[in-house]
Amino acid sequence: MMEEALRLASLPGESEGRVYYFRSVHVSGLPESGNRRAWLDAFQAALLALARNAVHGLRPDSHRADAVFFRSEQEACEALLFTALRGWPMDAWFWGSVSETGPGASAGSHATEAIAKLSRSEASWIAVAAVVFDRLLAARLEPVVLLNLISETATRGWLSEFGNSDMQPDAPIRATLRMPVLQTLERAAQAFGADNPRVIWLATLAVILASPAEMENGTAISRARATLRECAVRERRVADVGPDTQIADGPSWHAAATINPPESVRESDPPEKRSEQLLRTDLAAARPVIEQGRCFGEPTAGAGLYFLVNVIARFGIAHRTPGIGFLARFFRCVAQYAGIQSHDSILLWTSMALEEADPEEEVNEHLQRVWLRKIRRWCRRNGEIGLREIVRRPGFVTLTRAHLDVSLSIDSADIRIRRIGLDLDPGWLPWFGRVIHFHYRHRGELHG
Repeated sequence: MMEEALRLASLPGESEGRVYYFRSVHVSGLPESGNRRAWLDAFQAALLALARNAVHGLRPDSHRADAVFFRSEQEACEALLFTALRGWPMDAWFWGSVSETGPGASAGSHATEAIAKLSRSEASWIAVAAVVFDRLLAARLEPVVLLNLISETATRGWLSEFGNSDMQPDAPIRATLRMPVLQTLERAAQAFGADNPRVIWLATLAVILASPAEMENGTAISRARATLRECAVRERRVADVGPDTQIADGPSWHAAATINPPESVRESDPPEKRSEQLLRTDLAAARPVIEQGRCFGEPTAGAGLYFLVNVIARFGIAHRTPGIGFLARFFRCVAQYAGIQSHDSILLWTSMALEEADPEEEVNEHLQRVWLRKIRRWCRRNGEIGLREIVRRPGFVTLTRAHLDVSLSIDSADIRIRRIGLDLDPGWLPWFGRVIHFHYRHRGELHG
């Protein structure tokens, strides 16, 4: 009964990904008769009272709170990894719950279990790659240091999840990666060797972040090896021309293992206060670099735009798309057709996708018009609803590197849309590069 009551309790923001951790739960008024409804109500009331007083896990006083929350499980694991990489004590009561290791675990155990936990999320290894190559690099924390915390045994097991590496033919062409990511892989190969499982795992994360479809196609490891070979060639070229010569492959970038403490952090501060302030600085430093690619609960006039991914998936045409850039341009075309402003937050994903797309990718405007015509006809024929009616509806959008969540008012639920399944949760879509969820909320629950 207790397990059921805990599982069925509903807490604010959980549907949008918020996670809670409780130091302890005191429940009173439980009838000895074991009445199921009374037990469920009592646990719901006790947990809701704790949740309402929960503090964010990055607040300086969070270790003294009875309940803490993070905006997502990814944020919780990310904060834990930042703490482990800094080498700080991990004695706050909730870290063991975040990593599910229990009290007294080592930094390596915390890091390993946090990575494993992220990999089991719906976004799978994309969530891990986003933390390693977006958040750590943006905060100028060195991902190579992470390899010191995890074992070869763990990474061998993780690599097996991408398929049998012995059965994957070596790809002749490396993945197209950002210069900071390539330089990170170069440093990792120098430190551990290009054939080390930890380095291959790190390179595989870089590949799937750049091209999520590689994970589904089973070619991520072979592409990672080709990338590491390219890193070795670059390294030899640098050695040949000498250390004082600038190679014209891109901007120079150096990732420090730490960043300078902010002025508000003093050497005389207690260790726990100093570490909390530095952790908040790390996470804040990571945000400005990629903040344009993230939003949390931003209002939109086009909350129905991504209902169309269900139509695209039904047609099976997504797997024949020229690339992620084509998809981004197509959704912008649909939004323009529906009268959505170009700065609307629903279009933030398209901006991110175009930044990641191959700049030389050809713009196939004819194919865009064909898609638009087919989707309009299908929606009109099967749902008796126009494309503008589908797209133009108010709501809120949350976008991270691994998820896209759209929340709408329960009053906006449309039987025509429901009947043809446009608002069904698509979940993980490799060709879209995100996990997509749609949420309907009552008026009191719908907010940014």
